[in-house]
Amino acid sequence: MSNKKQLLPICIIVCLISFVFLMGCTSRIYVTPSPQKVNVATIEEFVIMNDITIINDQPSTELMTFGISVGRHFQGRLNEFTDAVVESLSTELKQRGLMIAENANKTIKVGVTDAEYSEVGFRYKCTILLRVTTDSEYATIIESDNFSPAHPDRVCGGAITLAIGELFNDKKFIEYLRE
Repeated sequence: MSNKKQLLPICIIVCLISFVFLMGCTSRIYVTPSPQKVNVATIEEFVIMNDITIINDQPSTELMTFGISVGRHFQGRLNEFTDAVVESLSTELKQRGLMIAENANKTIKVGVTDAEYSEVGFRYKCTILLRVTTDSEYATIIESDNFSPAHPDRVCGGAITLAIGELFNDKKFIEYLRE
């Protein structure tokens, strides 16, 4: 009978640890990207005095799961990812002399069309597909990957920042801004 009394606390502890582990492995993590400042060393500097309108061209506000790792579901809305693109792109363009206005002569439409999140070793990876179109028939799709041990918001924000840096290295896009 003393063996049963000794096993009871061990069984309770094992059950509690298992319960806590299972609860942690089925969590949902809502991701809202937080872009960082674009690394100006990676892009050609330019200054343009012009007005431009930037439009979030991602109509979907549906909650989607874009990654599952060890039972954790990484969720977000592509429209909110695109909001982060609009915010970051606006900041970067303002620093280069452009005025952001609602009804400007030039229009840039941006939309994050897909996002994926995964764990790679002890780092996280966020991949986004960014669609950019203008009123002058310029169009491109940029795939951007970011790896980091940071929080998912920052990892996905870094993917957005890298995509904007790549856009600023696109000569056709810069020509459009300068027209």
